[in-house]
Amino acid sequence: MSDNQEPHVEWIKRKESIFKFQEEMAGAIITENTDRAGTLRALLACLQEFGNRQFAFFADKFDKVKSPTTPRHPLYAPEYFFDVTLSQIGYDTDVLLRAGQQRAIRLSPQNEKTSTFDATLANADRLAWAALLPAIRTKLIQPATAFVYYQKSPAVRLIPYAPVAWVGIPYSATDTERDLAAIAHEVGHFVASRLVDADSAGTYGGNTGARPPAQRRSIVDKRVSLGAEPPVGAASRWLSGWDEEVFADVYACMVSGPMSGFTMLDSLRRLPATRWMEDDRSHPLPILRPRIYTMTMRAMASYVDAELAEILLTTARCLDDATDAWLGGVLPEWLVFTPHGGSPIRLTLALQLIEAAVNRLVRDDLALLRPQGDQPGRLWTQPPYGFEHTSRGIEDVLRNLTDAPPELHFGPPPAAASGAAQSGLWAEGATALNMDWELARDGDAAAVCVLEQAGWNPWWLAVLSAGFWTTEGPGAGNPQPPS
Repeated sequence: MSDNQEPHVEWIKRKESIFKFQEEMAGAIITENTDRAGTLRALLACLQEFGNRQFAFFADKFDKVKSPTTPRHPLYAPEYFFDVTLSQIGYDTDVLLRAGQQRAIRLSPQNEKTSTFDATLANADRLAWAALLPAIRTKLIQPATAFVYYQKSPAVRLIPYAPVAWVGIPYSATDTERDLAAIAHEVGHFVASRLVDADSAGTYGGNTGARPPAQRRSIVDKRVSLGAEPPVGAASRWLSGWDEEVFADVYACMVSGPMSGFTMLDSLRRLPATRWMEDDRSHPLPILRPRIYTMTMRAMASYVDAELAEILLTTARCLDDATDAWLGGVLPEWLVFTPHGGSPIRLTLALQLIEAAVNRLVRDDLALLRPQGDQPGRLWTQPPYGFEHTSRGIEDVLRNLTDAPPELHFGPPPAAASGAAQSGLWAEGATALNMDWELARDGDAAAVCVLEQAGWNPWWLAVLSAGFWTTEGPGAGNPQPPS
């Protein structure tokens, strides 16, 4: 590239190459016979529209003619912004095309008799929708849909440009239906990223009209300042990276029942003991993880009738006993660990902080998901939410699920659409959440001020992050907002 050539020119060519690849590959893969072809095409349209908006913003920002006053940041070259955006688009392109190929495969009649690929994806779709629907019905999030695809391990792909919980399931789920049980936890991450606060017009971390994502909140519901801090404050700062996982665990337990806790324990048994106390900055220590589910059950027991409370407490004790058996005994009081960047703290203190977060979620943020008697559409009153499913397999749950997720739709819903389908208008490529970074990208000066006051320097780093749009998945976005 010539020294006189603007950096965005070459990067726009790269973007157009990806879009051309998308069109040709998607056209070959996604046909009328492809399962859920409408949602796949809508996802592609949203990705392209959103990618164009992101690229256009940075192309204008770093165009010396259009924006001669844009300062060059000493840490971030223009190429950085284009490269991250291209990586975000590229990763989603890979996932979308793989998902489309999985839905388009047509096996020979002989193989169809022994293969359950299509049935597994259909079951997974229904499970994801069952886990997502309670958050929509209780208006914790705006209307959305779910879409499941195969990948190496359970995960969720958070995307800012379409109302879709994009959930990955392991390939092993084809013949081991229990491997579908982690879906509720992954859906919990989607809910955490899109919580709507209808009662507040304030902002937090650059999200106008939306509750802060769980990962932006201290585990004891406060931020800590620099300088001298009390022990609990210092500990909460080092543990704050666990918040989103705690949220997803609590959500999974509340919408899919105690069975989810035993599923988590089953997955942890696969880890070597050398990782039981490993802090990866985003997940609670494996040694503590099952306790989040028992804490959730005990917290819920305070809000239900005596009969259900006793079942919850009994189930929590069973899970605790199973966890102790896995660990080889009850954790000693003196056991400590060292979080990333912090000083050694006792596991008992970490448990106290986690319990405070769990109690807050059950009491406040997710209160509407608690058992509500016989009210239709509430949790724990119909499969897969009944506590009677605790000791039953996922196969029994699937037999009672009939509702498939609605297809992604833009504009007024069709006359025949159910009440759970998308309502109102949703612009292609827009979050529909009035996020400050999106408003700022589209020219809202007030939103720019909010981002600057929140600590973004330069403020367009927030546009690059796009809330939770990662260059790969799952994991923290690149970059992340200031602490």
